[in-house]
Amino acid sequence: MTKFKALDIRRVMEPFKKGEDDPVVWMCIFMKKMRNGNLNMEECKVLFERHAEGVEVREWMAKNAHQYTTIEEFEQAFLDRFIPTEAESQQAVYELSQLKLSPTGDFDAHVKVFEAKMRVAQPGYEINAHMLPFLDTLYPSLSMEITTEPAHKEYAKLIPRVLFLHQQEQKKGPNPSAKNLMASAAKSADDVKQLRAQISSLQSSINSLQRYTQYPQKASATLQQSMAASFGRGYNGKARKGNWRGRGGRGRGYPTSSSSS
Repeated sequence: MTKFKALDIRRVMEPFKKGEDDPVVWMCIFMKKMRNGNLNMEECKVLFERHAEGVEVREWMAKNAHQYTTIEEFEQAFLDRFIPTEAESQQAVYELSQLKLSPTGDFDAHVKVFEAKMRVAQPGYEINAHMLPFLDTLYPSLSMEITTEPAHKEYAKLIPRVLFLHQQEQKKGPNPSAKNLMASAAKSADDVKQLRAQISSLQSSINSLQRYTQYPQKASATLQQSMAASFGRGYNGKARKGNWRGRGGRGRGYPTSSSSS
């Protein structure tokens, strides 16, 4: 341990945080630094303890460190413990398919959630492999904007570019034509409701007339009252030339009191 003490047990990289770091990528970097330092197994354990963060990681190390006699065993045990299970990966893939940035959404928060789910869905993947999945999480106008540009080759450069375009989209505000279309649709819906109410009222008038065909005078009065209520104007028999003759207009109406006499 004399050689290790000379290293002063300093951290040589960021500590491992379960849920925030990709275990495959983190361990790969850790092992490379450990081999560069030409450390033995015991020194490897001490160095790992210095980089373990969080109760779960520390407890795993405390309970299992004594079992491993080779660096390869230790590396494999770490990966077996902290790589996401198949079920966890499948769930993350599903959640990624549902993840969408909205035009008014918080971009930084969206990226953080996306990257966390990608670490579970595809542990060990190169960061540049995240580009296409990330583009799938953007809203249509932003996705079209970025895909019409020359292809980006680095995820680290893609993110700030998408952020800039997202901010530009937010400055534009809602599409005026879309607002007008929504207002027009709402008015049309109200007109349809009003028309249906008038049709229903007219149908009731017709049904009433059919029930009273054997009493012409009563039917005529009933129809006039119903029509006046439906359309907001009076029908007194003198609104048109001749008497109101009911359904069908001229020549097909029911006989009035004057014609039956």
